[in-house]
Order: sequence, then C-alpha cells, then structure tokens
Amino acid sequence: MRPSRSPLTRWWVAAAGVVLIGVVAFSRLYLGYHWLTDVTASLLLAIAILGLVVGVDAWRPAARRAELTRA
Repeated sequence: MRPSRSPLTRWWVAAAGVVLIGVVAFSRLYLGYHWLTDVTASLLLAIAILGLVVGVDAWRPAARRAELTRA
C-alpha cells in the first residue's frame, strides 16, 4: 500500500501540527490555566504514547508477514 500524500505534503502537515501544539501549550501558560510542569508533563506523555503507537505499528506488519510465511 502506497502513501496517498507526497512527502512534502506530509512534512507540511506535520510541521503545522507541531506549531499548533506549541501555540496551544504557550496559550495554556500565558492565560494561567496550567503550570509549566503540567504542560511539560502532558507533552512528555503525548510523546511517549506516540512512540508506543509508532512502535506497535512498525512491529505488527512484520509479525504478520512472519506469520503468513510460516503458514
């Protein structure tokens, strides 16, 4: 299965997402809704969850291919 978007498009979408996350994090601090530790912890938690999802996504197709070749 091929990606449906060009690498340049995916890069721009990812960059826009990072900027949006930064703006929201800054606004939470600026408006006084959260402490710096709250925002930092939420960003670290999001990065950890993203890493887990990417790892499982990379592992599953390899495990599935191995299962199919054994059959």
